[in-house]
Amino acid sequence: MRRILILLLLLCIPVVSLAEDKANYQWRGRDVIITDDGGTRMEIDPLGYLVVMDVEHHKIHEGEFYVALHIDNDNSLSANDTLFMTITTPASPNIHFNFAVTANAGSEIRFYENPTIDVAAATAITPTNCNRQSSNTTDVLVRADETGGSVGITTANLGTLLAADEVTAGNKITGSARGDTEWILKASEDYLLIVLIDNNNTHVALSAVIYESDE
Repeated sequence: MRRILILLLLLCIPVVSLAEDKANYQWRGRDVIITDDGGTRMEIDPLGYLVVMDVEHHKIHEGEFYVALHIDNDNSLSANDTLFMTITTPASPNIHFNFAVTANAGSEIRFYENPTIDVAAATAITPTNCNRQSSNTTDVLVRADETGGSVGITTANLGTLLAADEVTAGNKITGSARGDTEWILKASEDYLLIVLIDNNNTHVALSAVIYESDE
């Protein structure tokens, strides 16, 4: 049944005649690669299944998927200290966002929108393109620091709380308690990812995952 559906799908796509242009029909190992007149490629495996990839994987191939890291390397964070990262989005394109936090001791993680802080006072971080063959860069501005005082963080100016959770030694918190929430951020907006330290001698790593989309 699947083969019949794929055959019907192929019949609906303007694929060039194989007799006219054999270059548009090729084998990759045991898979078949078909290219239409517009350059769109389709791959069919030996069992007749259409090969697909998820959006995130596709964005990596397109050179539109980035990671930004901030790590407390000296293990000097103490109780009531903070480690934070700010994300400032461009006017376009849409920015999809998720994060991960790891710590070797108890800490609280919060994610805020529209904090009224001096984000420019923090240290800039250049997001890394996950496609190491791509020269693309992102217009998302990422900054980070280890003390909230540098940007004027207070309990009154954190903004709208979007997500919160706690991490215990050796555990990881991503996006939400289930770790499956992806955020589509507002355009031209500031966001704050902050870790509130509960114990002395805490080591923390922040990871921001960003990809761009017109949708």
